[in-house]
Amino acid sequence: MLNVEICQKVLGRKHDNIQKQFAYNLFDLEDTPANRDILRVIERGTYLNKREFIDRFGYRCLVSDCSSGSIAAFLVANTDLTVDLAECGNNARDYILTHFNRGSVIIYESATPIAMKPVPVDIQLRNYHITDSDRFSYYLRYEFPGRPDLNLYGESKGIEVLDWKQPWGEDAPEDRVSSMLIMLWAHPEAESDSELIHALETETGDPNLDWNVIRADLWESGIRFRPDCKDLPKETPLAIQQCIHKILEKNGSST
Repeated sequence: MLNVEICQKVLGRKHDNIQKQFAYNLFDLEDTPANRDILRVIERGTYLNKREFIDRFGYRCLVSDCSSGSIAAFLVANTDLTVDLAECGNNARDYILTHFNRGSVIIYESATPIAMKPVPVDIQLRNYHITDSDRFSYYLRYEFPGRPDLNLYGESKGIEVLDWKQPWGEDAPEDRVSSMLIMLWAHPEAESDSELIHALETETGDPNLDWNVIRADLWESGIRFRPDCKDLPKETPLAIQQCIHKILEKNGSST
C-alpha cells in the first residue's frame, strides 16, 4: 500500500525539497517499466539512458531537469523515502496516488480531489485501506481531518479498517473507544471478533474515561439515543448498548 499522510499546511520539513532528495539518493535512473511510464505520462517523453531522456519536443535532456512531479514519482518508484508532494502539480500527484502500491507520500488539506474517472487505488491512510479514488477524494473534500465514515451511503465501498483494535491510531483512550464503537455501528458483524471486543472491554475498564467525550463522538456520528434507549435499532451490537448504558450512568441518565 502507498502510505499517505495529509497535512493542513506546508511545514518546510527536511523531506520537502524533492530536487535535493533526488540529487542525494537517485544518481542513475534504471530502465524499468515504472520509470518509462513516468516519463511517458508526466513528461510526455521517452527514456534514453540512466541520465538522459528525450522530451516532448524531441530534445535530449538530463533526467535531473524533469519537472518536480516526475522527480517525485521517480523517488516514490525507486526509493524508500517519504516524498513530500507540495511541489507537484495535480496531474503528477494524481499519477502517484493512482499508480503506486508502495512508498510513503505527504499531501495537503488544500489539495484538490483526484481529477479523473474513478480508478482502483491502494492507499493506506493511517489505519484505513482505501481502494477507490472516489472514496479518497470524498475524504479529502468532506471528512479530513476526522475519521472516514465507514457507513457512507449505507456501505463501506472503497474503504476498510486495517486494525480494528486501534482504528484511527489515536492516543487518547476516549478516541479509541469512540472509533471502535463507531466501527461496530457500521459493521455489527465485527462483534464476533474476540480481539476487538477484548480491546474494547480493556479500554472501557479505565475508571478515568471521560464519557462526555465519547457521547459527543457517538452523537456526531449518528449514534443517537434517548435515556430509555428505545430508539436504538434492534440490531445494535451489545457492546454499543453496554457502552451507552455506561454513558447514561456517568451522566445521570441525561443525553
